[in-house]
Amino acid sequence: MFMKRTSLIVCVLISPLFMAQASAGIAEVKVCQQKLPQQAQLILTTLMPRLSPDADAAKLMKSTVIELVRSDKIDRASARENAMAAADCLRLMQSG
Repeated sequence: MFMKRTSLIVCVLISPLFMAQASAGIAEVKVCQQKLPQQAQLILTTLMPRLSPDADAAKLMKSTVIELVRSDKIDRASARENAMAAADCLRLMQSG
């Protein structure tokens, strides 16, 4: 139940982030990533190679977070918070 709720929350909150075309470089995202908590950094490190211009980034974020929680690499209790922090860095790709 928790995973479904967390997944839905992550998907709903992250989806608007990926509607516009990315315009900032990966370098800005990486600078931002260095300032994140360790688990949020892991989310970005795992997610970034999976992103492509035609990918559904919201679905990728959701599946990445679920994968990391299930493998005990990030805490279930802080998954949403860390996903949102990672998403803040990804927003740089839209706002550049």
